[in-house]
Parts: sequence; structure tokens; C-alpha cells
Amino acid sequence: MKLKTYIGRNLKEALAQVKKELGPEAVILSTQSRRILGPRAVRPCTEVEVRAAVEDRGPAQAESYSRKIYDERFFLLKQVQKELRELKELFARWFMPFGPPAWLSAYNELADLHQSLVRRGVADHVLQKWLANVQELVRGADSYHPVDTADALRLLMESFEVIDLWQPPGRKGPRWWTFIGPAGVGKTTTVAKLAVQLALKMQKKVGLISLDCMPGRTYDLLALYGKLIGAPFIPIPGKQELREALNRLPELDIVLIDTPGQGLTSPDTNLSDWLAELPQPEHHLLLSATWSEGNLAAAIRTGSRFPLESIIITKADECRDFSGSFNQLCRHHLPVSYLTTGPRIPEDMEPASKARILALLWKNYPKIAPCTAGEGYEPAVGA
Repeated sequence: MKLKTYIGRNLKEALAQVKKELGPEAVILSTQSRRILGPRAVRPCTEVEVRAAVEDRGPAQAESYSRKIYDERFFLLKQVQKELRELKELFARWFMPFGPPAWLSAYNELADLHQSLVRRGVADHVLQKWLANVQELVRGADSYHPVDTADALRLLMESFEVIDLWQPPGRKGPRWWTFIGPAGVGKTTTVAKLAVQLALKMQKKVGLISLDCMPGRTYDLLALYGKLIGAPFIPIPGKQELREALNRLPELDIVLIDTPGQGLTSPDTNLSDWLAELPQPEHHLLLSATWSEGNLAAAIRTGSRFPLESIIITKADECRDFSGSFNQLCRHHLPVSYLTTGPRIPEDMEPASKARILALLWKNYPKIAPCTAGEGYEPAVGA
């Protein structure tokens, strides 16, 4: 054990000396503050004495500690590099002189819309396909019915898909909906919101199953809301228990199944075996609107090992830049069924619509007014 005493003008200064010399693993044994009088000080002042100790490190421990410090600094450096790349891309979107193609320069409103989409981060592959469709529409128009921004936005809406999970009506139950996605995306809260909406608003007979019932998990939330709406709730610790639960559930319209969080790049292979027990499951992948586009792409790759019925976008209210989500929806053509917009159960969940998704792309920008021609939103594209 190595003991040492440090003196500073204040506690912060003394602790900084401890950390610098002994490292973050040092243990503070005592602190003492005292006034300095006499020849040591021109005028009375205060100093702080700190006694600290740290384990003596042998050669192996010293090497391990150095490696740990190196790894931490290397990880921090990689994080800074990643953030700098993202900032560089963001500034490039805003300040590089992206201009419209030559043929578009004759249509001021459409050119402004194109520039606005570029600034908002819409991917080039989405823009190129959209521009081709707009050009075809322009060629077929006449002077009496010119193409306007509402027409162009409707074409942009064709780049992604939404789905109403209750169409066509009259589908025989029970239906088995699983909710999969990385940890922290909001699966349990989403299941609770949907269960309350289905039971109280749509008068469906709902059942709840949690496969995420390890100690410390949040399945108690589902147990509580299941009790409130009169829905049976079954926590499942293993595959055999799942098989038995399927046989003893009452006659229901729909069963909502919460699953454990998956890694972005390291899926839980056991989950596939568990879900294989379900009769005709419908898998719904949850994605957070707050994630970077790279994390969204990784989550979609991992989740796509299941035949996905839909995407549910969570935390739309916390998102400042929806372009990553928008680009991935356009790239993979996975239909969106629901959006969650806050923590309240069940209010902060809504069926997805193309108009709503397009509105999120212009979130935090000048106001978005409803289009006069059909469903959609017409942003103030010149801003």
C-alpha cells in the first residue's frame, strides 16, 4: 500500500494532485482544512491536506493498468473521430453548394424543394429516384396544370411505405405480435401503450407475454397494465414454459409478446428458437428515431433475420434529425405501422401515415402547413 499526503489551496486542487500521481483508483483516507498563519503566509489563508492511498502495482499490474488507460483513451479517440465525421457530413449538407440538375432550374419552387431536401440530409439515392419521377411528371404536364410542390411531395411519399395492420378487416385470431429490437428502444412501454389502445379503444381481447423476465427487467409494467385492462399476462423464463403458455391462454383476438433486447450486431440466437414456437407470428422491429443512421442500418440488418411485418419508430418526439430514419425507410422499403411520441401510456402512440413521416423530416424547421391537394404536408421549402 502506498500512502501519501497532498496539500492544495482548496480541495479540488489537492484531489487533482492525487489523481495525477496515484491515478483514479486512489482511496481518500482523510481530508483536513486549516488556516495558515505566521511566516508561511503573508496574510491568513486556507489550505487543504488530503491523505490518499493506492495499492502497489507489480510489473504485471502496472502493464494491465497502462493497457486499461490506453484502451479508454483509444475508445474516447474513436468516439471523437466518429462525432467529427458526423459533424463534417452535417456541415457538408448545409454549406456545400448542392445545386439542382440543369432541367430543374426552370422550376423555382421545385428547385427550392430539392435544395431543402438536400439540407435536411435526404440521401442521394432517394433524391435521384425522386428527381427522375418529378422530371417525368413535368414532361407530362401542361401550362394549365403545372407541377407544384404538393405534386412533388406526393412523389416523395412513394419512396417509403406505411401499413395499417388491421387491414383487411375480419382477419381471424388470435394474432401473435412480437416486438423485437435493441435494448433501450422502448419495447416494453410500446407493448403497454398498444395493449391499452387495443383493449379500450378497439375493444380487442388482448393477451400479454414477456420473454424478457430476467431479474431487474421491466416486465412488471406489463403485469400492471394487464391487470388494469383485464388482459392475461404471462412471464416466460424458458422455451418449455412458452409452449405450455400457448396451450392455456384463453380465446383472444391478439397476443402481444415483449422480447429481450438484442445487440445491434450480435443478435440473441436463442430468440429465434423461442419464437419458432409461435403459430404464424407477426414480427415488428422497433427503431429509435434518435439513433444515427449507421445504428439504424445495423439494427435493421440484425432484425431482418425475422420476416418483418412492420417497423415501429419510437421516440419521435426526441428526434432532432429524422433524415437517418427517413433514408433507411426508403432504402429497405419496410412499412411503418406506428410512431411513439412520448412517455404517456397510452396517449403517446399513433398509427403511422405518410404525411406524419414527411412532417418529421421538417421537424424543428419553419411551420408545416397541410397540402391543399390530398394527404400530405407542404413545408416552407425556401427556409
